[in-house]
Amino acid sequence: MAERPWSTYQRLLDDLHQLCATERSGTLVCTTDLDAFVTIVLHYGKIIALAFQGARGKAALPLLCTIQRQRSSFKEGMILRTEDDLPSTPVILQQLASGPSRQR
Repeated sequence: MAERPWSTYQRLLDDLHQLCATERSGTLVCTTDLDAFVTIVLHYGKIIALAFQGARGKAALPLLCTIQRQRSSFKEGMILRTEDDLPSTPVILQQLASGPSRQR
């Protein structure tokens, strides 16, 4: 199987917005060009869990904003875990879009 090409952080955000808008359930799995492993779990379009390496939930949000290049795929129906300390999905999407490294 061919390796997926590197994509931008903006492409990851666009894909995430689309998955939320279409109310998909599953896990968006991502690896970064710095070998970080990322998961974003969706349940009917709502973000219910985030992880960036060892950081989970709210602690993962600022780390996700540091991604420059990534490879990702969506695993339909695969829900690994949930977090209860997350803000609402619109707030998460807004924070990811305006995170500190995005203002460069």
